[in-house]
Amino acid sequence: MNPRENIESKIAGTPYVKNLTSKTFLPRTSVENIQVFYKTWNALTEPNAIVNWKSHFQIAEGSDPKLKYEALAEVTHYQSAPDDAKAVFFLKQLAASQGGDALVDVWKSPAIDGVRLPAKIIGYRYKATIVRFKQGEHVGG
Repeated sequence: MNPRENIESKIAGTPYVKNLTSKTFLPRTSVENIQVFYKTWNALTEPNAIVNWKSHFQIAEGSDPKLKYEALAEVTHYQSAPDDAKAVFFLKQLAASQGGDALVDVWKSPAIDGVRLPAKIIGYRYKATIVRFKQGEHVGG
């Protein structure tokens, strides 16, 4: 399978969800109230060997929730183009449907055609963890 066919099959199969709990939850937070916390990069984790790495990996400045939470699922969403707003909205819809209150560690990375050099970006993967705030700390509507 060539890389272009591979990314097209990934896009067709999106989202990929890895459940982190055996519990299921009913939705309680509306899509517009799902909070988003972006991955925080540091000198040990940033992919700074890549030219303009922030444009390929960082969606917004890093942030962390102040409330305690339970992680529900790790999700990956594939797109052919780097449309951050569209991807984050899709992830928020998924979080709401899974009973989540927020997305944490949200970031993106390029899918590349590594067969040729220089490698060509053929799509983007967006990653996040869906979380549910602990009892009594829910703030969404």
